[in-house]
Amino acid sequence: MAQIKIYLAGRANLVARPETIRKHLQGHVSCLLYLPHELVPVDIPKTELPDEVFQRCVEHIDKADAVVAAIDSYGRDTSWEIGYCSGLGRKVIAFTENSEYQADFMIRG
Repeated sequence: MAQIKIYLAGRANLVARPETIRKHLQGHVSCLLYLPHELVPVDIPKTELPDEVFQRCVEHIDKADAVVAAIDSYGRDTSWEIGYCSGLGRKVIAFTENSEYQADFMIRG
């Protein structure tokens, strides 16, 4: 079975335990999980992040078969990641515990 490559998008505070997520997903499907949260230094303000961090995240999305996005609370970075992946023709899987998002046409789609 081929290994699925997944890029996980969402606010870092919502995806605070990447190792737990990796173990859970990899325990159920054969996947390689790209976690941008492991690339972004938390001690540097986003406005001061080096361009290499952005480039590495883009490279991971380019390699991914799909983006899985936590959308309970998301920002422009996650929106960009979802749009970029969609523009590449890749699958986007959004998850939320907030049923109000079903009322949003573009998110539901």
